[in-house]
Amino acid sequence: MSINDDSKNWTPIKKRIKIIRECSSPGVTPSSPRLHIPPSPCLETLGFGTGVKILLHERGLKDGVNLSPWVLKKVTKRHAAGHIGQRLDDEALILKGLNHPNIIGYRGFKKNKDGTSVLALEKGDLSLSDILEERLDCHKGPLPPQPIIKVMKCVISALHYLHNDIKRLHGDIKSANVILVGGKEFQIIKLCDFGVSLKLDEKGDKVLEGQQYVGTEAWNAMEVIEEETVITPKADIFSYGCLIYEMLTLRPPHIDKLVVSESDDEDESIDDSAYIDCLGTRPELPKTLDFDDEYEFILSIFYACTEEIPEMRPSAETILKLINDHAKST
Repeated sequence: MSINDDSKNWTPIKKRIKIIRECSSPGVTPSSPRLHIPPSPCLETLGFGTGVKILLHERGLKDGVNLSPWVLKKVTKRHAAGHIGQRLDDEALILKGLNHPNIIGYRGFKKNKDGTSVLALEKGDLSLSDILEERLDCHKGPLPPQPIIKVMKCVISALHYLHNDIKRLHGDIKSANVILVGGKEFQIIKLCDFGVSLKLDEKGDKVLEGQQYVGTEAWNAMEVIEEETVITPKADIFSYGCLIYEMLTLRPPHIDKLVVSESDDEDESIDDSAYIDCLGTRPELPKTLDFDDEYEFILSIFYACTEEIPEMRPSAETILKLINDHAKST
């Protein structure tokens, strides 16, 4: 999602970083009969996603009390009848059935006469990706250990709920899909964007047949990159490890493998062959980063989650227990 589009001034490498951060690799809809949404011109535009417009719905007063604002995801007319429209319909159906403190709240869904859909969600303040980009632009170092562990616990708690209770894979864990509610103080952290979520079997062991894992390539596990037939919840765990990498480096996975060069006409070009070769592997931590002892636990979880062999990665339940035990010992 882009809120302030200053892309005209971006370098090729910054444009590529944005693509890697936000763009994904290539049912029955819930009804909300009482969902009343003003026309789009009356709403503030927060940004845009692939085929969707992000709007702010300030709901005003009710009985003298300020109603909490909502964020609206509206599919554009051009994409209403395609897979983007279906993805929003699917996301609405999924979110309506979820109830967890670390998952963004569903507020309503509406199918318009022109075929477009609108999904109303709890409003967050900004994404973790926004925080990381701001730190990178200001030449700051990694996030401090405390907020990293807070994000780790909240996201893995949501994944444990999804994998064990709901029997569902999130399918696109990354900083752009982690929302902060209550400002930059990491008070409340929630997982969002369930448009590419996948159903697991009754035991929660693997993704049901007939579904395609989409995700975002830089965060995808090797079994996803190689299009293996069996995808397990451990695919989410690999992406979770890449999320930890983002908080340590402030950058998307493998972005250091992009080679920028100047051609004869003085235009910059990007060689992404090394980047593509690294997809599905553990992203390398920059040698220039020197982590003190406070990061030791965080690094141990990062390394465990980014093992290439799925069976060697810990489960969400195991990670949550490790984080809770670590909190008790510090």
